[in-house]
Amino acid sequence: MNDFEKQLDDGTFLRCHQSFIVNMERVTGAENDSFHIGEHVIPISRSYNRNAHEKYDEYLRLQQEYEEEEED
Repeated sequence: MNDFEKQLDDGTFLRCHQSFIVNMERVTGAENDSFHIGEHVIPISRSYNRNAHEKYDEYLRLQQEYEEEEED
C-alpha cells in the first residue's frame, strides 16, 4: 500500500488508515473517526487521525478559495 500511496497525487488522495486511501474529491462528509463517501463509511485510524484531518481541512480551504476566485 505504501508504494501505491507514493504514486498518487498528494493534493487529492489521503491515507486515513492502514487499509484505506481516500480521494478527497469524493468525500461527502467527515467525522472525528471517519470519512463518508456517499453511503460508505471509511474509518480514520488513531495513528492517521491528526494528519488526515489537517490535510482534509487544507483541501477544503483550497477548494473554497478556488471557488471564490471563480466567482470573481
